[in-house]
Amino acid sequence: SQLSGEIWGIEINEAVANEASKKFHKVIVGDASKVIDDTPNDYFDCIFLNDILEHLINPEELLLKIKKKLNNNGIVIYSIPNIRYISVLKQLLIDKQFTYTNKGILDKTHLRFFTEKSIKEMMTRCDYEIIKFKGINSIKTSWKFNIINFILFDNLSDLKYHQFAGIIKPR
Repeated sequence: SQLSGEIWGIEINEAVANEASKKFHKVIVGDASKVIDDTPNDYFDCIFLNDILEHLINPEELLLKIKKKLNNNGIVIYSIPNIRYISVLKQLLIDKQFTYTNKGILDKTHLRFFTEKSIKEMMTRCDYEIIKFKGINSIKTSWKFNIINFILFDNLSDLKYHQFAGIIKPR
């Protein structure tokens, strides 16, 4: 059976938006924090914020605005890079570097950086209920790492995740 419904998109890059418009029902070009106001209230079942919040000056503003765009059972699915990823920490602590790149966690277009704790705190501050929260794109850890992590009461487990993903809904 085929799913019914609509897929909308918001994209700041006009060329990417034109490509998306070939597959989406509607694509709005612009900064999501601003053009979200041009979408209907109480309309969407699900809003995806995959790798977008770290590009915004004020991600909480968008999180608050989209609450009124969701219908009564609406959810938000998101992913956010983890600044505590082990390779980033190595770069900071061992190499004494913080070098921006063209993609990845230290992408030069990232305006904000997040940890597991700061993501959860942001969602709580914006009055969302966290339905699911998970580390994704993990590296395989060595037995040495696992022993050190055990000794430190599992306080290093988040270092192995490149990103975190979650599902939230307004309270």
